[in-house]
Amino acid sequence: MDVVESDEAESDDNGDSVSQDEEVTSSEGDGEGSSDVDDVDASDSDQSVVDTGKWHKLNTSTNACVRLPFTVSSSGIQTGLSGANVPETELEFFLLFFTNELVKEITEHTNEYPHSKIPKLNLRPRSIWHKWQDVTEEEMKAYIGVVLNMAVNEKPGVFDYFSKGWIDHMPFFSDVFSRYRFLQIHWMLHVNSVAAGNTIKIDIMVKHVKSKSMEYFIQGQDTAIDETTIGFKGHASFRMYNPQKPTKWGLHVYTLADSATGYIVTFEPYYGKKPPSRCRERIFL
Repeated sequence: MDVVESDEAESDDNGDSVSQDEEVTSSEGDGEGSSDVDDVDASDSDQSVVDTGKWHKLNTSTNACVRLPFTVSSSGIQTGLSGANVPETELEFFLLFFTNELVKEITEHTNEYPHSKIPKLNLRPRSIWHKWQDVTEEEMKAYIGVVLNMAVNEKPGVFDYFSKGWIDHMPFFSDVFSRYRFLQIHWMLHVNSVAAGNTIKIDIMVKHVKSKSMEYFIQGQDTAIDETTIGFKGHASFRMYNPQKPTKWGLHVYTLADSATGYIVTFEPYYGKKPPSRCRERIFL
C-alpha cells in the first residue's frame, strides 16, 4: 500500500481535488507491491509540522519548550564562610578544600604501602629503605607545600631542588626535608588503598575536593560547562595530547563554573575511553 502526501491541492482524472492533509491510498493486490513507507496515523497529522522540504522557523510553542524559572535564592558564597569564618591567607583558603581529614587519610594509605612493598624487595646494604619511618601528618603537609613550591620554581629534576651548589642552591627545600626523606615520601605516596585500580587511586581525593567545592558555593543562574586541560607531562594512562591547544600535554577535565565569578562548582576528570564490553547488545527489528 502506497501513501502519497500532497503539499498543494491537485486534481485527479475525475476532477476531484485532493487537499493538503488528505492521504491517497491505492492497493495493488493482496500483499503484493507493498511500499517501505509506513502508514501515517491520522491522529498525529494535526500535531506535527508538515515536511515540505523547506526550513521552518521554530518557536517555543512548536518545540513544546518550557523555560523553567530560576528559584534558587541562596546562590553565591554560603553562610559557613561569612563574617569571621572568611579565610584571610592563601593557606587558609587551601585548607578549606584540602582538609585535615583528607591529609590524615592520605597519610594512612601512604604508610600502608611500604609495609606491603619493602619486605618483598631485595635491598642493598646501603638502601634508603632500611631507614623507613612512617610519615606523620605534619610531614605530609610539608610534602604538599614542597611540591606546590616546586611547581612555582621549575628545575630540570627533583635532585636539583636539594642542590648545595652556590649557583642553584634554594635553602627552602633542604630546610624542610633532606633529599632522601623527600624521595621516600614521594615514591611511597598513595591517596587510596594499595589494592585500588589506576583511576580509583585518586578517587577519594577527587570526591572530597568536589564535595567541598559544592559546599562553599552555589552557582547562579548563568553557568558554563567547558573542557579544561591541566598541564601534565608525567606518567598517567589517561594523559591527553592535543596539538591544537596551548597546553598540548595534560589531564582532561570537564568543569562546571559560575559565569559571574569564574568559580568552579564541580568537575569530572576524563580517565580515557572505556574498553568495550565483551557482551554485545542485539537489536531486534
